[in-house]
Amino acid sequence: MTESNVGVVKSALPVDESIDVEASPERVWRVLADSDLLAAWWDGMSLTAEPDGGFEERWLDERGAERITRGRVQSCVPGQELVLSWADDDWPATTWVEITIRAVGRTTSQLRVRHLGWEKLPDGPSLAAAHRDGWRHHLGNWARAASHAPSTAMGELGC
Repeated sequence: MTESNVGVVKSALPVDESIDVEASPERVWRVLADSDLLAAWWDGMSLTAEPDGGFEERWLDERGAERITRGRVQSCVPGQELVLSWADDDWPATTWVEITIRAVGRTTSQLRVRHLGWEKLPDGPSLAAAHRDGWRHHLGNWARAASHAPSTAMGELGC
């Protein structure tokens, strides 16, 4: 949203955000799939990026109460795609996160996150809007971490 659009309500469904990263798809994948590298840019998140693996994110809500978001790996192609089920601890339904990574040049990748299924939740539009902001934050951190990850940290992390 540009400054001139402040106050304009943008459709919240689905969340679809992307960012270009000065790193190879393998490096972008590595800073997600390696638990030590992930912990450096996404506080409170743990992920096992393998078939039927899981994730858990611990965070504090606006009142300071601990919340937990959990899900399972539904699909995993190293360096290309990760699909997760995704639900906060008090949600009556599960949403889906599709992460794709693709090369867009010799040294650049596009990182895209689609978060779907908001229509299943009673307050789906407001949750989607909040998650859009959250994904923008995480994508920026992820891009910075990938572009600065040391080459010695690279290697195969498979699904």
